[in-house]
Order: sequence, then C-alpha cells, then structure tokens
Amino acid sequence: MKQAIGKKYGNHSRLSIIDAPIPKPVGDEVLVKIHASSINSADVETLKGIFLIRMGSPFKPKYKVLGSDISGIVEAIGPLSTKFKIGSKVYADLSEWKFGCFSEYKVVSEKSLRPIPENMSYVDAASIPSAAILAYQGLVKFELSSKHSVLINGAGGGMGTFAIQIAKSFGAEITAVDNEHKQSIMSELGADYVYDYKEVDFSQDGKQYDLILDCKGTRTIRKIKTSLSNFGYYVLIGGNNRSIIATLIASRKNKKAKQNISVLFAKYNDQSYLEQVQKLYKEKKLTPTIDSVYDLTEIKEAWKRFESEKFTGKIVIKL
Repeated sequence: MKQAIGKKYGNHSRLSIIDAPIPKPVGDEVLVKIHASSINSADVETLKGIFLIRMGSPFKPKYKVLGSDISGIVEAIGPLSTKFKIGSKVYADLSEWKFGCFSEYKVVSEKSLRPIPENMSYVDAASIPSAAILAYQGLVKFELSSKHSVLINGAGGGMGTFAIQIAKSFGAEITAVDNEHKQSIMSELGADYVYDYKEVDFSQDGKQYDLILDCKGTRTIRKIKTSLSNFGYYVLIGGNNRSIIATLIASRKNKKAKQNISVLFAKYNDQSYLEQVQKLYKEKKLTPTIDSVYDLTEIKEAWKRFESEKFTGKIVIKL
C-alpha cells in the first residue's frame, strides 16, 4: 500500500510517498480501505513541530503517517470484532489513535469507528469528524439562541465554515472574520457580517459579542475582553503557543469574573456531538465546504495550499 510519511520536522517538502505492507487486524480491530481523509491544522502543526509538539517528541514527528480524519470501507475484521461487517462504510477522527490516515489502509479498533450515514459521500465523511466536532463542541459551551451574537475568528477555514453553519442553526447573529479570499463564501454559509481582518480589527470596532469562537488566537486577552458582553464567553479553539498559554492563564485568573475565558480541550470522536452534526447534515443545515480534492500522490501540493491559508473550508486527500 502507499502512504505519505514525514520523517523530519518541516513543511510540505518533508513529505514523501512510500510503499508499506498492508497490516492485518487482530483482536477487535478492523482493516479499513481508506477512500478519503482531510488535512487539519493538527497535521500541519505536528509536521512543523510547534513547541508543544516538540515537548513530547523533540527530534522528529511522533507520528510519521499523519491524517486523523478517515472515511472508507471495512475490508477485513479481527477475530473479536462484532460491530461491523466486511463492506461496512465507516468514518472517524483518529487523533487519539496515532493518526495514520494518509494511507491506503489503516488498522484500528472497531470502537473508534462510526457508520457513515446514508447519502453522505466519502469526501464529505472525511471532512467532518475532526473540524465539525471541534466547532460544535466550542459552540455548545454557550446555549445559543436568536438572542445572541457570535463572532468567529478564522471563519473561512475547516472549523470556521462548520461553525458558521452550526451557529446559524441556533438562530444566532454571526460575524465572520478571515482573509480577503474567504469573504463571499462566509456570507453564503450564513454569516450576517463578514470582516477582512486586514481591513477591520474586530477588537476595536466597539461591538461586543455574547460568544467569540477563536480559531486563530490573533488578539490579546485584554482586547478580547473589551469585545465580550458582560456575561460573554470566549473559547480559544486554535492558535499559537503564546495565545494558548495566555488564555489558560486568563481562564484561571478569571474564575470569579462575569466573563468566561477558556481554551477548548477537545473530546475527539465524541459520539453525542457526532450525532448532532449528522442530524444537521441530514436536515441540510450543514454542508462541508470542500476547497479542493487531491490524490495521495499530490499531498505536497495539498499541504502547500493549506500552508498558504488561501484555501476555504476543507482540503481532502482522496485515495
């Protein structure tokens, strides 16, 4: 089988395609023939080797084969596997199971997999498990309704495009912030107001929001607090080391304050959240925004596009 590996820290140039033996399932494992996966920030940050990653693996990436989103078909089952049959269509987020989805096959415990709903394509299924669940988890910390205003910073990316639609399903007023390339699609997805962050600094426009979902971490906590309503929620869902640490410190100092400051600690592959996302998909209130689809052999080009930040929504790797 073919798989994309990154043996050293760096950018897309560190990736290469190799041939590897097809693994065999044991115990309750199943062998999944992967039809699609997608690139997430966690993949790029792991290959790049950001500070928090290197704390656990200082010299080389902990996982050579990245990719946490998986959609495919069960091709073989272990002797203790009872949940799926050969031919079952499955998907999942394998962040907690050593990644490994940029590959033609993956062996994984049946407990981590979910059946793909009817009428959901492999490409859509590969774009949902990580980004949509994180977006949903970040938004449901606050009981949204039509009375509330939400700002999503980084709204044109994978998580952000899902977050717009999820927040809209609750009836909230949405302000979406991202670069100039993503303005039109953010409006099409349901944002009431769209900002180009190079033109408008949301932390200085004088408006306050009930919930800020931050996928970028580009504003100081002091500025964030001025943009929150008295009982507002700020949820950091992505950012650099400095923004994460600053938000963690602020969340502890802020325990007695009216405003709620927090970093999202993800519940990967959470069944309850996935069911809610599937429901929105079935009701056509949530549709993955697919920027582009690349073959596994084109993964360097796909990675380079992700690094450029000019993409909108999800970049899918099809096998």
